[in-house]
Amino acid sequence: MREGELHPGILYNQDKRLAIAEALADIGVSRIEFPLVYPQRGGRIPDINDAIDLVQNIGVTAILQFRAYRPDLELATKFNARGAGVFLAISEEQKAKIGNMTDNECLERLSESLLFLKDHGFKYRRAVLEDAGRYFTQLTSPKNTLERFKLYVKSVEAAGATVISVPDTSGLLTHEQAKELIRSARTAVTSDVEIAGHFHNDYGNSLGNALAVTTGEENARVNEVHTSIGGIGARNGITDFYELVANLEDNFGIKTGIRRDGLKHLYDFYKDVMRDHYTSRDCLAPQVAVEQAGTHQAQQIRDPGGYIPPLKLKNDIREIKFVASNIMSRHVMDEVMSEYDIGEDAIRAITKAIAERSVFISRTVSPPEVQDIIESVTGVRVPSEDVAKIVYGGKEHVYIHLNLRPQYPAREIIDELYNWPEVVRIDEVYGDIDIVVLAAIRDREGKYTVDKIRERFQDAILKTNTLTLE
Repeated sequence: MREGELHPGILYNQDKRLAIAEALADIGVSRIEFPLVYPQRGGRIPDINDAIDLVQNIGVTAILQFRAYRPDLELATKFNARGAGVFLAISEEQKAKIGNMTDNECLERLSESLLFLKDHGFKYRRAVLEDAGRYFTQLTSPKNTLERFKLYVKSVEAAGATVISVPDTSGLLTHEQAKELIRSARTAVTSDVEIAGHFHNDYGNSLGNALAVTTGEENARVNEVHTSIGGIGARNGITDFYELVANLEDNFGIKTGIRRDGLKHLYDFYKDVMRDHYTSRDCLAPQVAVEQAGTHQAQQIRDPGGYIPPLKLKNDIREIKFVASNIMSRHVMDEVMSEYDIGEDAIRAITKAIAERSVFISRTVSPPEVQDIIESVTGVRVPSEDVAKIVYGGKEHVYIHLNLRPQYPAREIIDELYNWPEVVRIDEVYGDIDIVVLAAIRDREGKYTVDKIRERFQDAILKTNTLTLE
């Protein structure tokens, strides 16, 4: 929750924070980190406490992370979290932001902060040695020595840290360097203090680094690894929650305590709450269940597990759809027409007509167009929902223009529509129309969004008009 709010464009209001925190707790996350908010900057301590109380009542440890700085420490005591993490930069490169403090000054600041946390009843006490990863890269100051790194680790252990986090703050580490970082921290401690890994994704290495320190040799493993939904966080973000859990569960057979079959629902829920959209690179994006190449389509119709990882197919994918284009397999039309008594020649004619149409219009063919082609070739009007179950419709969206009765307040419609998952954006405008809605053509149950709007607000709407986006 804290790292997520460092991501550009992410801002949680109270409802969103509560909903997301509860969803994380329900899926089995055992520790959730929250931000320290500052009342002098408009932050509301009760808002964070409400979310903290919610998850701690379910058995989750709530953790606040903040600066190793006396005012932050005192402010932290006003929150209900059972856990706290204090951070301070320990690399030569990041010393500038803390006034170029000496090592002795840094060690004293960290030790005093940890003792404060212990005295004030925090059971989980994390020392965050910010930019520790820098010590294990080639791009580092000569002053960042292994001896200096171990001095910090030993000092925070002696001061009462229960967890020592050694983050790759700048995202510089390779997989081998990540293991050496954890191995060096392990050899420096003498107790059962936990070691935590936190990997940024500036070079795309965060997942590999997290896997390296959760599946490798015992002396280079972490007890705790930090993730976020979608890998959101500062700059390129950190390790993605789904990618790490799914890899550990599916490919390494390591039980994480997370409900594996609930990850897709969690991510869809998060996207709905945040009014966000999957990108084509997201592991749970709609495209993972869509196939365009003809040979791939034929394989997936016969046995989807030939291409899609079996446990991903079991846990994350509701249905597979196929793109209609000039490289579409005829087996797709076999599936569409399986309930109709038409011959092989008709199937080939439909497939050929779809291919010609795709080349002519320089794009894929939509389900309604496929429906029309089938009818033109065979005389059979296949129901649109049957075609749409198999043929991929792309990111079909519409602009819906609404004209309202003068006496009806537009704000009531806008406020309600913003809670509909299929609605992307709403604008109140002036002129011939009153409201413009950008939405998916259909909701998740397959109902047309414009029909839902007409039914729900029939007393308010004088006229609607829709413009479909390709």
